[in-house]
Amino acid sequence: LNFLHKKKLMIAFLSQNDDLYLGSLKVSYLIGKHRKPFTEGEFIKSVVLGVDPQNKLFRNLPLTISNDTIQQRINEIGNFIGLEISRSLNKSPFYSLCLDESNDVTKTNQILVFARYFDVDKSEFIEKLLCQTSLTDRPNAINIYNAIKADMIKLNVSTHNLCAVTADGAAVMKSGRKGVLNLFNEDSENEIFRIHCIVHQEVLVIKAVIKCMEDVELTVRKVLNAINTSSKLSNMFRSICEINNEKHNVLLNYNVRWLSFDRSVQRLWN
Repeated sequence: LNFLHKKKLMIAFLSQNDDLYLGSLKVSYLIGKHRKPFTEGEFIKSVVLGVDPQNKLFRNLPLTISNDTIQQRINEIGNFIGLEISRSLNKSPFYSLCLDESNDVTKTNQILVFARYFDVDKSEFIEKLLCQTSLTDRPNAINIYNAIKADMIKLNVSTHNLCAVTADGAAVMKSGRKGVLNLFNEDSENEIFRIHCIVHQEVLVIKAVIKCMEDVELTVRKVLNAINTSSKLSNMFRSICEINNEKHNVLLNYNVRWLSFDRSVQRLWN
């Protein structure tokens, strides 16, 4: 009887721990998904206990959603997702990579590695973030390649079915035999496609084309500046919009995508 009693207690304890672990995973997933600070776990706890003071999950073990626990659970979720992607990549007949280099707020070089592959189980093409690589050394081609390769080895991702690698037009990525793309090609068992990013090419083409439209751009800028700098013209412009039952939006022109030159011309024309 004593043995059976201890067995029941152990089963109940393990079952409670499983529930706590699953609950902390769900809370951590929501915090990570909505890009909230890890300390938000305590806020979620206070909300739940405010609605249900008898909630055993949050009342009995307060450390289950602490800052350190949330960080650990998010790392576990990330590792699990990475392993699932690596399994799908290795089962896929082919896959391609897209490399995007940038700097974070601490001026540290970060390389985002995206993978596009055919999921055999789902019978569809999938695009996922494979890994994020941080560079501690100089951002030259060999260091970038070695850092990405090291992360791929950690995820058990092979290059035997790698068919293409895409990157921007930076010299470190595509320059001759020393570029990152060529290093991938040399390491691969098969010849791979080395592609200059289509979106980056489009931006370069637009910048070249816009030089042929300097007269149009100059006229548009004069009109926009006149409306934005003169209260009289701004009021007249607002009145015209109201007559036509249109919303009055301040016309701006900056060198960013959502306020780019083509959008400014389109809004002015409309």
